[in-house]
Amino acid sequence: MKIPNYSGLFFATYSPMNSDGSINLKAVPDLVEFNIQSGAAGLYLCGTTGEGMSLSTSERKALTESFIKAAAGRVPVIVQVGHNAIPDASELARHAEASGAEGVSAHPPTYYKVEDLNSLVELSKQVAANAPSLPFYYYHIPSFTGAHFSMKEFSIRAMQEIPTFGGLKFSDSRIDFLKQATDACPDELNWFWGCDEMLLAGLCNGIDAAVGSTYNVFAGEFSKVIEHFKNKNLEEAQAAQLHCTKLISTVAQYPFHAAMKCLLTRFGAPCGPTRLPNLQMTPQMEEKLVGDLRLLNFDVPIK
Repeated sequence: MKIPNYSGLFFATYSPMNSDGSINLKAVPDLVEFNIQSGAAGLYLCGTTGEGMSLSTSERKALTESFIKAAAGRVPVIVQVGHNAIPDASELARHAEASGAEGVSAHPPTYYKVEDLNSLVELSKQVAANAPSLPFYYYHIPSFTGAHFSMKEFSIRAMQEIPTFGGLKFSDSRIDFLKQATDACPDELNWFWGCDEMLLAGLCNGIDAAVGSTYNVFAGEFSKVIEHFKNKNLEEAQAAQLHCTKLISTVAQYPFHAAMKCLLTRFGAPCGPTRLPNLQMTPQMEEKLVGDLRLLNFDVPIK
């Protein structure tokens, strides 16, 4: 299988919801337009940002169809299909392929934890086999899954046993672990860096593509990090990254995903609330957040 050579910022998309917590498919086109106009190199659906683990299988299918339709081939769409039930993950993988996705990704089950590398490879193989025409990207997020296994060893095994293995979405701060994996694997695989607050670290280690939630709002600021790095202006890149990190740290003082959804709504891409158990923003919190960001010279539209 030929693996696409991706680079740039892939937006981990938010799942628009109505005030009662139900999925709001009507809001998807506006969100996709905002993502693309903001410079998204691709979209990554139903991951941590998209509250995928809090959505039903039918809701995830509906979102997949809506996002792919709205993207209309302008940017690649990768669908995160990980699930506590492997049959559901397999069903979501089949559906993603049939719906026109350009890749599937999956984390392992998060309730009953994966106990060894063999089972991690086996369950990934089972899920990937249900989308045989699409690259499969393992979603490494050990802080949620407890799957603290060597991604070098996993990637070597995956290349041997998963015909569609395309690389990793690496959401762990241990860039040295990712570097060991990339060093042991062919250049044509994709490695998606998943720590927005450390984007520059990924770039400095040869990672060209990233998936993140804060790109939804702060893509313009992150593009400065990339531009300065490409122009070999390391001090400017460091300063731009520090600014992005301050923005992220500011949002993190509030219920994070609810705060990001509030910001997207202000920028014209209504996202509604989050779903329990994620906490909500109050109007007072939102006004304070906007003021905090403006103090960092990041302009947020007034309601």
